[in-house]
Amino acid sequence: YESGIDLLKLNVEGAEYKILPDLIKNYDMRKINNILIQFHRNCPDYNSQQGEIRASLSRTHRQVFNYDYIFEHWKLVE
Repeated sequence: YESGIDLLKLNVEGAEYKILPDLIKNYDMRKINNILIQFHRNCPDYNSQQGEIRASLSRTHRQVFNYDYIFEHWKLVE
């Protein structure tokens, strides 16, 4: 990643299901080195939305660790 973001941390109480798909669609995710996400269970259909986001992230990043609904870390695949 050049001139990008070293760490993006999202703990936004359910808004991650709106923010991340928009970010993945409209931003060059290869400019984000590390992503920390806390997914929440307070949204309809959160489980399938989470799966779709993870599948999209896996195109550019690999999951380093995952503590379900606490935090997960994704690192850019170089």
